[in-house]
Amino acid sequence: MSAIYEIQGLSNSDPMEPVPRNFSAKIPLPLSPSTHPPSAPPSISVHATSTANFRRRTHDSTYTLYRLGERLSTGLRLYVETGRTDGLDADGDSPNSLHSFTGPPVPQGEGTSVARAFLDGNHTLISIMARINPSPDWFVGVDSFQLCVEGNWVDTVTVELDPLDGGTDNGFTFTAANWPTQPQGIAYRITSRYPAHPAGSFYYPNLPRLPPIATLTFTKHPNLRQDLLGSLGDESPSRPQDETQQRPFLFLSILPAPPLQPIATTSTGRTPIET
Repeated sequence: MSAIYEIQGLSNSDPMEPVPRNFSAKIPLPLSPSTHPPSAPPSISVHATSTANFRRRTHDSTYTLYRLGERLSTGLRLYVETGRTDGLDADGDSPNSLHSFTGPPVPQGEGTSVARAFLDGNHTLISIMARINPSPDWFVGVDSFQLCVEGNWVDTVTVELDPLDGGTDNGFTFTAANWPTQPQGIAYRITSRYPAHPAGSFYYPNLPRLPPIATLTFTKHPNLRQDLLGSLGDESPSRPQDETQQRPFLFLSILPAPPLQPIATTSTGRTPIET
């Protein structure tokens, strides 16, 4: 059992072009001062990856990339704090994951990135991490997201992404000085009311929840063709060429959240958001 997934989305009100046969695609990926302005520097970026070793995985239920409520691995700690991915090699590969895939970095708060991945009947989950830069140890992602429900591949689904804290640094703002958490804490979801510090970049206690930093939209492709998989070359995992054994193709998209209105900058550097 296998399926092809592709992602299409909107960026700046312009619809994306259809995904061409060579599998290149424009994928909006963002975080911008207009959508999440408090204490934010002029340019904020979410990096999909900086090297080919960045961990995004399709896998089975026994594999974990990260998990809220648990400590990040040494390699992931280095990544969320600095953006470096060389430490991820130390985490090693898992026999329970099918495919590790990458995407180019997005240098500005709004931009595009493309990534691709394979899934099969034994590996129907996907996990992604993308660091928020600059930040103390913040990231966005999904943990073990299921793309096969009751034996059927999901046709399309959109996931809203909240900011997550790696639990490795005590900083409350995007450009906070290095302040290691000792001992290392657990990864957790940042909300409009937690951490409850008035200087926090995401602290808006008058809001029931923060607007999403981004969304991931997965859409199943109707066909699985040998010529498309063949175009992947060496990136394709080594598996039998029988079409029934091939993995699906997946495009991942992180889209800009709509701006909050009204917004007014204050002399304190924080930006109040009215409800």
